Amino acid sequence: MKNTTVKNAELSNENIDEVCSLAEEYLDAAGVDRKDILRIKLAAEEVLLNYREKFGEECRFSARYTKRFGYLRLEFTIVGEPFDPLESDDEFGGELLRTIMAGMDTAPLWRYQNGKNRIIFTPKKKEHSQAVSLGMAIVAALVLGAFCNLLPQEVRDVLSGSVITPLFNMFLGLLTAVSGPMIFVSITCGIFSIGDTATLGKIGKRMISRFLLMSFLMALLIIAALIPFFPIEISSSGGSFDLTDIYLMALDIVPSNFFTPFTEGNPLQIIFVAVVIGL
Repeated sequence: MKNTTVKNAELSNENIDEVCSLAEEYLDAAGVDRKDILRIKLAAEEVLLNYREKFGEECRFSARYTKRFGYLRLEFTIVGEPFDPLESDDEFGGELLRTIMAGMDTAPLWRYQNGKNRIIFTPKKKEHSQAVSLGMAIVAALVLGAFCNLLPQEVRDVLSGSVITPLFNMFLGLLTAVSGPMIFVSITCGIFSIGDTATLGKIGKRMISRFLLMSFLMALLIIAALIPFFPIEISSSGGSFDLTDIYLMALDIVPSNFFTPFTEGNPLQIIFVAVVIGL
């Protein structure tokens, strides 16, 4: 995929259609999502049409499509006085352009340099599905775990104590440090934005029921999958079910102070504090 430049073209319908079609081909070859390509093409057409309405069809412009260090860049240069079409107050064109840009991941930029208006688009490549990435990570973990299981016991002990455990603790601490504030802010803002306790009750019951049902089903599937590797042993002495543990776990949801859930990384206590503050 080569960098492409179209220079010294007039703002006619044919030239506008040509540069936008080239931009579409360039983005498609670069692997940009089809929806983003259509949004960028429509936005570019609307921008150039706004400049034509402002400066006339005889105004000259150039378009440049480049890729540097993996980043895509579409730049349209229009000669004339400063005019930002992205902030235009036109009743039709401005509103249409804002509607198109509302669905874009990265909004275009406007600059004025050396007597030229510059509109810059920086599209992103199509991202891989999170399910695919998660599946690849699971497969890689299974393969690496099976390989490590073939190593001698001394080597496994060294890897576990010196490499795997410290890395696991580091990533777990990082995840806790990031996820705690995110959970707190998202739940608090979500409850506050609803603005009605009756609506909150309906939505909350539905979400909690769905969450508990999915958690129960996933737990059953995981148990069924792990039974061949970890067989269940039934003790002849029997056992007893104690409600005290469940009662203590329920009491443990309520933190002793505001800072303890974040310092200890307790997600249930963070959720409790967020719900109370949100209410």
